[in-house]
Amino acid sequence: MTGIILDLIVAVIVIMLLLFGIWRGAYKLIFGLVSSLLAIVLTVLLVSPATQLVVNNTTIDDRIQMSIDSGIRSKIPNANVTIRLYDIAGDGTRDELGYDLDGEVKPFDTLLKGTPYSIFSGTIEKLIKGSIEGEEEVVFATVLVATIVGYIMLAITFVVLLIIFEIITKAIMHILKKFVTKTYFGHFVDKFLGAALGLAIAAVFIFGSLSIIKFLGTYAFIIPVNKLIEESTITKWLFNNNYLYNLLVARFNVKAIIDSILGKITALSAK
Repeated sequence: MTGIILDLIVAVIVIMLLLFGIWRGAYKLIFGLVSSLLAIVLTVLLVSPATQLVVNNTTIDDRIQMSIDSGIRSKIPNANVTIRLYDIAGDGTRDELGYDLDGEVKPFDTLLKGTPYSIFSGTIEKLIKGSIEGEEEVVFATVLVATIVGYIMLAITFVVLLIIFEIITKAIMHILKKFVTKTYFGHFVDKFLGAALGLAIAAVFIFGSLSIIKFLGTYAFIIPVNKLIEESTITKWLFNNNYLYNLLVARFNVKAIIDSILGKITALSAK
């Protein structure tokens, strides 16, 4: 009898989320999420070519470079040292950034040693190393300024594109709103998709809950729940055909993660 009650609970959850999806419609369910997500995706895809376009056709980067160049050269010691890639490790590969000081090759991380900027040495090295190729020699301050300007331009372009795409996607969503509210066909499509989304949410919720129960199957406190599932029909079938659980098992060692978390909780409660 208790198994039938569990099946009824599952059925009620599905029906309620289905009706919720129909009531809200696809537009209201996904308006904010889709418009923002689409804006971010478009921005990420286009930020690099857009930045290159701005650099090639404007003087914004030159102005930024002029405004920070003298400040960086005056504040950073050894700013005019020539740096390049060396085989400092002696493994036959030129992949370590360094500089030549009085005929002695030194690793890049010693360039800012003893200065307030030494803590940023590793970060600076990672930023500029990718811009040096082969046996090319560059002045430290020059490549540093160029790298900083590049990241500034990338950040500016990203923000501007994100704002533009946010406006465009919201405008498109507004047009779709007119479509789903002013036409019978649009209203039908909106409700149909809303129902589909409601069912999708229900599936994720139910299969997710059953996955957690299955992962906890060996623990004593979850055994009564497993017995309840065994007495059911629909829930038992869903439990045994849980595609979400199979996906999680194939990709992640979730059981080990849960064991670790529960072990820590037990250890803390014992103190």
